[in-house]
This record gives sequence, C-alpha cells and structure tokens, in this order.
Amino acid sequence: MFVGSNEELQAWAFDASGKRIDSIAFVAGFVLKLSPDGKWGDSWKVDDRENDIITGIAVTKDKIAIVGSTNSPLLGRMNGDGGFKKDTAIFSKNYDIFLVVFKLNTQGRWVRNYHVFYGGGGMDYGGKVGVDTDGNIIFSGLTQSTNFPVTDGSTRKGDDDNVIVKFGPTPTRIWATQYGSTGQDQICDLSVDGTNSVVVVGYTFGTDFPTTAGALMTTRGGPSDGYVRKLNSNGVVQWSTYYGGDSVDYVYGVATDKNSNVWVSGSTFGSPNIPLTADAIQNTPNTAAGFVLKDGFIGKLDSTGKKVLYGSFFAAPAQNTLPVIDRANPTPIPPNTDFGADDAVDIACDRSAYVAVATMAETFRMVTTPGAYQDSSTLYKDTTRIHPFISYLTQCRDSVISIIPNGPATLCDVDARQLLAPNGFARYQWSTGESTRVITVRDTGSYIVLCTTAEGCRYRDT
Repeated sequence: MFVGSNEELQAWAFDASGKRIDSIAFVAGFVLKLSPDGKWGDSWKVDDRENDIITGIAVTKDKIAIVGSTNSPLLGRMNGDGGFKKDTAIFSKNYDIFLVVFKLNTQGRWVRNYHVFYGGGGMDYGGKVGVDTDGNIIFSGLTQSTNFPVTDGSTRKGDDDNVIVKFGPTPTRIWATQYGSTGQDQICDLSVDGTNSVVVVGYTFGTDFPTTAGALMTTRGGPSDGYVRKLNSNGVVQWSTYYGGDSVDYVYGVATDKNSNVWVSGSTFGSPNIPLTADAIQNTPNTAAGFVLKDGFIGKLDSTGKKVLYGSFFAAPAQNTLPVIDRANPTPIPPNTDFGADDAVDIACDRSAYVAVATMAETFRMVTTPGAYQDSSTLYKDTTRIHPFISYLTQCRDSVISIIPNGPATLCDVDARQLLAPNGFARYQWSTGESTRVITVRDTGSYIVLCTTAEGCRYRDT
C-alpha cells in the first residue's frame, strides 16, 4: 500500500529549493506500495524533526488512514487540523498519537485529507486503525497520561491504559474512551466489522480488567491473559472478556468475518486449557520435560463473545531431544536448539470462508504444505533467527464444478453458444467480464468462470 506520490513526498520532507527540512530527525515513518507482482510501486515518508513512528494502516478504495506516535512539533511542516494540534512549546517532552487521512482527488491521486495530534500531557502511543463503511476512522493506542481526552467520562485505571478514538471523514472527533486494569495492559490489534462495531484485543496482567456479565471469561486464568473487547458504532461496550488459560497468555491479532464472528490469534507459555474445540488442528500444547514451551494459538468467538466456535493450538513441536540443563551450573544453550517457539501474531478473514494466520517462528519445524514457497530445508538452522510463517485455512468443501455448454462444444463462424455455470452460487464472474450464471459466446476459445458461495468459498472451471 502507498500513501501519496513523489511530489507530495517532497512537500512533506523538503522545502521548495530541495533542502532537507528534518535534518535532526531520528526515526521517520514511511509507507510503501508494492504492485501485485511484488515490484516497488510508490512510497511516502512521513516525518518531521524528531521521532515519527507509523504503527498502523487501513486502506479502502478511496481512503488511506495511518496512525502512529510522534514527539515532533509538526508533521510535514503542518500542525493538526480541527483544533487537534501538537503543543509546539513542549513537543519533545512527550509523545502524542497522530492520525493522517488521505483521499483520492479528481485526478485519481492521493492527497492529504487531514491529520490530527491526539493525547494528554504524558506519553501516548499509537496502535492500529480501521475505516468503517461510513468513512469514519477508528484508531487505538496506549496512554500514560493522567488527562487523556475522552468523551464518555472514562478515567485512568493504571499506569498503562488502552484507548480507542473515533473520528469522522473530516477532523471531527465522534467519541473517545479509555479502559484498563490496575496492572499492565497492552492493546495489540483492532478490527471493524460489518455493523461498524469495533473489536480490540490485547493482553493484561491485571486481575481487575473490566469484563461484562456473562462473558466467556470474567476472571484472569493465569499470570497474564489475552482480552477481547467489542464496542458498537457509538463507542458503547457490548462485551469484554479475558481470553486464555492458566499460564502466561497473549492475544495479538483480531479479525471479523462477514457474520461478525471474531477470530483471534496469540501465544501461550504452556497453558493446556486455552479455549479449544473438538475439531482443533492441534488440541494439546507442545511439552518437554524441564522446559516451558511457547505455542501459538487461534480461536473464533461468536458475535456475542459468549461462545467459542473454534479453538486450536497452532504451533511446532520442539526437537526430539533437548539439552539437559544443569540448574546449579547453567551453561548457554546451543543457538541451533529448536524449542518450537512461535507466536501467532496476526490473523485476517476473507468473508467467512478463508482465514490467514501470520506467525513469527523461532523454529524450523512448522509444518508446510507440498509446493510451499519455502520449506524448512532452506532455512538457517539457527533459532536465534525469527522467520515469518504464513498459513491459509478454509472451511470450504473440496468440490469440482463444471461449465455446461448448451449445444456442441465446437462453434462455426455464425454460431452462438450458451455456457451454463452450476446453480446455487451467490456470485459468478466470467473471464469475459460478465457476472450472470449463463452467458452467450460466439468465439472459439477458453472461458473461465469463478463461482462464489454466500460465505465466500470460491470454485473455478475452464
């Protein structure tokens, strides 16, 4: 994904003569667009005088929103819009959240719509961002301020509270809230569902994290648990729950499907009782005598947050024989020792049919499928390295579809022939560009149809 064009980049980072403005910048944010074939498409640098860190991006057909943290006095030589400005007198003493929204102009180019600075008098850090169907922007973050600006009267609970803020298509705040426990709380991801409700996930070490009556887990199960929290489009909490087992657990990623069910991903240090279902890919954690192993997991909750629709560990086993550790005289563990450690750090849904899971693997024992882009044979056998690992899951049935020609398969010059795709699908897309079940063709050649169910399962024939 990209933000802006080369000319706009110059306007943000250089003056009219081409002289660099932010010569004392430490960290600069950037956004990069890659084309479908993986080639560099465009890029944009977002920075000013100090540290400018982008932490989240959301893209629609006509809007791009980025969120992050900054202790610069300005961004692109400009203060915030709509009254949400940075205090330029004390800018370097604290971080604020920033939100930048871009839109397509009449020439089809991305231009800045607005940007705002948001925070209190202390340290405030940006998180993730989403765009709802009305073009509103919702972003998350973490605050250490005692005066973080909210609209619902919520108050600070601990040193690190989590925040959610909603802005409109213009720099107008719609609502803002903060929440947390007296322990440490970390917000990790955000998803906007089809009803414009927002679901956030993270983890907490607090025993008094705010949950709702009847939630899946109303008390903490281990030293730390993940959490899942849903708010409606007005910022009112619909439900809030812990998520984990009896050990150290984290929830890092969230996605919502077309039915507003909630998928989560995370990791656990040996909890045998994270939410699981009978059809789990892996129903027990990996274990090794004398060690606590780290496993990824995935889960699916219904839209009410009360029922587990799916739950599984999602991890690699440790090597068959681990080194014996002398606890009285410990020695360094060889760097190629494979404990099967992995974190399921993010998750995404394609309607209700497909789920993609991103894992950070400190292991070379994750199971790959035949023909995978990269399997373990090409990895360095050194678990001090972390390897990204991508999985694509589906609940769609294996099925073969057939195009039926209405008449002989061979066409003469003056002939026309109907091609019939199978009944029972929600959408049809032909290689001719037509989207009806039946098309009429007059030229000899190959014709492809993609048939999609209401849940998003895709089937193809030629």
